[in-house]
Amino acid sequence: MAGVFSAKAQDVITLKSGEEIKVKVTEISATEIKYKQFENLDGPTIVIEKAKVFAINYENGTREIINVITENTGKEQQQKATGDYNLDPNKFHLGIYANPIGFLTFGPMVGVEFTIKKFIGEINVRFPSLGLMMPLLGEANSMGSCIGTGVGLKYFKPYPKGGLYVGGYVEYFKHEYNYNQGTGKEQGTAVAANIGYKFTFKSGLYIRTGAYLGVGATSECITVRGEKEPGDVAFFGQVDVAIGFNFFK
Repeated sequence: MAGVFSAKAQDVITLKSGEEIKVKVTEISATEIKYKQFENLDGPTIVIEKAKVFAINYENGTREIINVITENTGKEQQQKATGDYNLDPNKFHLGIYANPIGFLTFGPMVGVEFTIKKFIGEINVRFPSLGLMMPLLGEANSMGSCIGTGVGLKYFKPYPKGGLYVGGYVEYFKHEYNYNQGTGKEQGTAVAANIGYKFTFKSGLYIRTGAYLGVGATSECITVRGEKEPGDVAFFGQVDVAIGFNFFK
């Protein structure tokens, strides 16, 4: 009988995460709950935020609901409690990345990402002269000094192992083509949509897979004879396969 009484003479706090704590509740305020550990009633008083508690089962058999949990809220709390989100959607993250697939297309990229809640901002630099397909655009022998600098903003839908992203991208570029007769130059702006999926890992490493699709317009072209010709509009595309690392704040 003493053993049964001892097992029941305790309060049980149930957290939103589902964890249960055997305690002796001493005080409940508007924002906090104070208790002592049931195994150490002479020990220190512990304080927990009331917002983290789902319910309290008292030793007399009554139950008090502290916070009502909906199905979605419970799932989110459980994910956070178990660390399912590799990239915490409630924190700011700074990341760096490189897009090596550009060596096979229109130039590799390196850049910086800023991820906060549901948005990703990026600043990058592209090196067209290192892309195998760039000389084909101008039917040139090779590329000279070329560079493109871009900025982007994307909506990010977080999931436990990563997230979907979709947004826009703008790039300013300067190209130089080497022909048998001399060198031709052009400059312009590209506007594209950027869509894909970002796979994240708890180490901070991430892999981004997607694409940039849009148009590029040259403002002016200087031919090999030094003459200026009006610009034109052409397809702009880039496979977005990047490897990066997030720095967690």
